[in-house]
Amino acid sequence: MTIRKINLLDDDELRNRIDALYEIQPQITIAKWSLEIAKRSICICNICENSFPEVAEGFRINEMWQAGKARMHEVRQAGFTIHKVARAQTDELLTVTFRVIGQAVASGHMKEHGMVASDYAIKLINLMYPCDMSKVIEERQWQLSKLDELSQ
Repeated sequence: MTIRKINLLDDDELRNRIDALYEIQPQITIAKWSLEIAKRSICICNICENSFPEVAEGFRINEMWQAGKARMHEVRQAGFTIHKVARAQTDELLTVTFRVIGQAVASGHMKEHGMVASDYAIKLINLMYPCDMSKVIEERQWQLSKLDELSQ
């Protein structure tokens, strides 16, 4: 089981179910899942993906890595670049959204980044809907469903 690295309001039972399924997946499946989480977070936060070329480039490099056409070092660097964008934000919603994206892109470097992206997506929900467990559950259920779908 992975250890949650950030403080957030969460549904531990759903997270544990996700974590159990996550543990038995290959890294490529987790990379695909993480990018889906990142794209959903972008939509939730109403960010125009094209406004941030670092995001499109990070997604491209991760997808190239999934196809065996990029090195882990490139994936790692793309994740660092997106985290630099996150640090430059003054709006906490944007900062957390870029953390989701950075962790998702970095999942091609280390599988563990996938679960961290998942947790940051919950932190984003916590910021947008403070103390709303129904929104947390909705997001966790979506994450579980998407991971289950990709694992088929």
